[in-house]
This record gives sequence, C-alpha cells and structure tokens, in this order.
Amino acid sequence: MKKLLYLTVLPLMLVSCAETEERVIETTTTTETAPVATANMDELNNKFVSAWNTQDSTYLMSIMAEDVEMLMGPNNLSGKEEVVAQWLRPNLNVTRDLEATMIAKGEGPDMAYALGTYSFTREVPNMAAAQQRGNYSFVWEPQADTAWQLVSIHIERMPEEQTQQ
Repeated sequence: MKKLLYLTVLPLMLVSCAETEERVIETTTTTETAPVATANMDELNNKFVSAWNTQDSTYLMSIMAEDVEMLMGPNNLSGKEEVVAQWLRPNLNVTRDLEATMIAKGEGPDMAYALGTYSFTREVPNMAAAQQRGNYSFVWEPQADTAWQLVSIHIERMPEEQTQQ
C-alpha cells in the first residue's frame, strides 16, 4: 500500500514542481551622488597657470589628489605630501612667467587630460635667470565632492641645447 501511495504522490510532486515558474527579481541599489560636470580643460589649465604665476600654493595643493603620482625625468613622486615637498615648494618661488600651451585634451565625466608644452624663467638667487621649456601631461579625475583634482602629473624638461634655440 505504501508503494502505491509513493507511486501516486511522487509523479504528482514532480509534475507540480515542473510547472512552477522560478521568479527571480533583480534589484539594484543606487546611491544618490551629485552629478559630475564634464571637465573643462581650458579652464583647469588656465587656473593652474594663473595660480603658479601668482605663487598661490594653497590653490595648487588643493587641486592635487592625496594619491597623486608625478613623473619627472627619472624621478617618480608618490602622494601629495611628496609632490609638494619635492616639486612644488622648491620650484614655485623661483619660476616666473609660466606659459602652457595645450596641444591635446580629453574631457569626460570620469577623467580629463591635457598634453602640452610649457616655458618659464627660472630665477635662482645669485645666478643668471634661465629660460626652461618642456612637455607636460596632466590627468584629472573628479573626487567625491565633484571637484576635479590632479591624479597624474608628467613633466619632461627639454635638454639645455634645445631650450636656447
């Protein structure tokens, strides 16, 4: 009798399981963030040059991300503290008339970059003023507060014989 019960109930259970639909409801959680405006590289570049020429170290430090990376010749500087200590502070007060010419740029909501050339006059006490030129690239990313900050700086100075031409 038990066998007959199993033979009757088991097929009914299999049929009822086969006929039920499995429903999967996908949900996504979104967090509200302020919309990020696409970077304006002309504006960011102009602000950088203006701040450099007025020796506005507060502004220059504010636009560097904490984890900024800088390549300069054979040197690699990692982090805002190191970039400020080894590049910004030693150079800001001895350079005059920075000019930057942007050659290429990319602007998007997640990243922006500028590639170009620069020139300035270096005025070190007790030395003759010297003109320096080179190439630069800046990579910017929006931060949590939507402010754009430098995450990568690459400065490549031209050799002396090329700067005097």
